[in-house]
Amino acid sequence: DVYTYSSGRAALYQILKLLQREKGIKRVLLPDYLCSSVLVPVKVLRLEFVFYPISEELKMEEQTFAQLYKSGDAVVIINYFGLQDLSEQIIFIRSLDETAIIIEDDVQAYYEFKKPLNDVDFKFTSLRKTFAVSDGGLVKTDYPLPIVETPNSFGQYKAAAGLLKSMREGNFNDKIYLEMFEKSEAMIDDELECGFSRIASKLYSIVDEERVKIRRLNNAHHLVEGLAKIGVEPLLPLSEDKVPLFMPIRLENRDEVRRKMF
Repeated sequence: DVYTYSSGRAALYQILKLLQREKGIKRVLLPDYLCSSVLVPVKVLRLEFVFYPISEELKMEEQTFAQLYKSGDAVVIINYFGLQDLSEQIIFIRSLDETAIIIEDDVQAYYEFKKPLNDVDFKFTSLRKTFAVSDGGLVKTDYPLPIVETPNSFGQYKAAAGLLKSMREGNFNDKIYLEMFEKSEAMIDDELECGFSRIASKLYSIVDEERVKIRRLNNAHHLVEGLAKIGVEPLLPLSEDKVPLFMPIRLENRDEVRRKMF
C-alpha cells in the first residue's frame, strides 16, 4: 500500500491528479502555514486552493474551517515538525463530512507516516527531509495510484552535492556544491511524473531507521534540557511516541539570534 515517487511534491501531485480524475476534485483546502512547495502540484493541476487559518499552537481554527469547507473539497492537514497528534483535527473534519477526503502531509513526520492510515485517505512523506537520501517521496493509501518506474534526474545532483559538501574542507569552495544543489532544486518541479533515482533507492534500502529514530530522540531530549536551563520552552512538547524533525521555539529577538547563529 506504499507508492514511490521522486519527491514529496511529486507524491502530492499523484494524489491530487487521481482525485481530480476519479473524484472530480476542483478545490483544495490548505493550512495557511506551509512550505511553498506544497502549492506546486496544486498549481500545476490548476486546482483552486483556499487557506484555512492555523493558530499559534499550530492547530486548525475549527470555526473558520467549518465556514470554508465545502463538500467535495480535498483537505490537506500537516503534521508540523513530527510532533503533533492529528486525531483531533481528523475527527472534527469527519464530523462536518464523513466522506471528506483527507490528505495527511507527513513530510516532517516520517515515523508518523509509517503508522496506519487512521481514518485519513492518503499520507505522504519526503525521504530527504529525514535521511541522508538524495530524493524520494512515499504515499500510503488504499486508492490505486500509478506505479512510476522512470527515475528522476535531479537526484544525481543532490547526491553529488551532498558528497562534495562533506569533503569540501581544504579542497574547494562552497560555490561548487551549492551550484549543484541549486541545479537540482530547479529541476524538481519538472519531474513530478518520475520515481526514485537509482542512488536514492539504494541509499534508502540501507537506512537503519531505528538507529536514526534513537539518535533524533536523544538529540531532541538534549535540546529540550539545554533550552530549559536558559528559560526557553519548545513550541510543541516532546513525547516518547513522536520523533521530531526539529524542536521549534519562539523568540522575541529571533532575527538577532539567527544572525549570531549564521
